[in-house]
Amino acid sequence: AAAARLRGPYLAGATLALAVGLPALTRKFPDFLGGSNGLSFTVHSRPAGIGVPELRWQTWIVWLSVLLALVLVVNIARGRLGRDFRAVRDDEVAAALSGIAVGRTKILAFLVSAVCGGLAGGLQAFLLGTAAPGSFTPALSLSLLAAVVLGGLGSLWGALWGAVALVYFQAWSEDLADVLHLNTDVANNLPLAVYGVILIVVVLAFPRGIQGGFRWLRGLLRRSAE
Repeated sequence: AAAARLRGPYLAGATLALAVGLPALTRKFPDFLGGSNGLSFTVHSRPAGIGVPELRWQTWIVWLSVLLALVLVVNIARGRLGRDFRAVRDDEVAAALSGIAVGRTKILAFLVSAVCGGLAGGLQAFLLGTAAPGSFTPALSLSLLAAVVLGGLGSLWGALWGAVALVYFQAWSEDLADVLHLNTDVANNLPLAVYGVILIVVVLAFPRGIQGGFRWLRGLLRRSAE
């Protein structure tokens, strides 16, 4: 509620402060949250009668969760609440004059975002069998922000493309480092370098990200067909 009164870089600073400060709670309450080591547990989610490898079953669960989350968020974005979100994003004064409760709308936007982020963290814990504060660093927040920019701001599909790129570009860079037999220092920094170069190229070529590039290509094909 307090952050809803902020805007621009002050709002970004408040959310970043929460990302930096909240993991310290695990050290404040080590008996309950496990301290710096976090919590470890074993997840047995695969039914006994299904002859599917555990990793494949977990993959199905993750993608099914992502699909359901996308369906829910798309419905929110296309409804009245989504229109209120866009109105507040574009111009808070105009939104307030049209009868939209700006503060409440911001809090609801935080809530939807927190639910999606909590689902992502829960799925990560489901895969890894652990939930530790070291997994959620400010660097991760910046990486997610870069992924959203790469995929396309203001687009749900852009967020999906950015997440896929964030994972697979790193995996491909690590494979490339293995093929080239690079030393450890270069191999550790190669994924960041590759991701940074791709981010710069995409932003320069398509300011609206990967999804914006797809829209441009679709429009070009449609005009050529006409």
